[in-house]
Amino acid sequence: MKPLLLIFALFCQFAVYAQVLRPDVTAAAGTTQVATTGNAILSFTVGETAITTQNQPGISYGQGFHNGVAGSTVAIADLDLDAWQLRIFPSPASHTLFIHFTPPVEGAQLLASLWNPLGQCISKPVMLEKQEQQTFDVGSLPPGIYMLQLSDLSGRSRSIPFVKI
Repeated sequence: MKPLLLIFALFCQFAVYAQVLRPDVTAAAGTTQVATTGNAILSFTVGETAITTQNQPGISYGQGFHNGVAGSTVAIADLDLDAWQLRIFPSPASHTLFIHFTPPVEGAQLLASLWNPLGQCISKPVMLEKQEQQTFDVGSLPPGIYMLQLSDLSGRSRSIPFVKI
């Protein structure tokens, strides 16, 4: 009787360990993709058959995404365009896009560039500094919605859409 009880106790120990939730794929189909950039990792499964989210303190998984353990919160500070007294005109533009601005402090700089709807930079970046007006020639661009991306030296950025006709 004692050997049988010992075998049963050992079996229960392994069975209990098998019930621990891990951020693993729970599907029998699909493939897992992992993308790593800097210290951020996104892991997801295409074709996963899970239809619910499972939660346990510190771990959450489901719907094709491995949520993992929440680490730190990442926040992105937007560029304060009001401080620059920025005006972009005209929109819609046909030949020239004007940017009028006043830096908030002496020596402040912005980097401006134009981006197409495919996310491609279509102009050489231009440094905006001192109180002035900058122009971009948009006459050769096909009609569409474009983005003027502005970023400062600390990495804060802002994108402003404009229409080219």
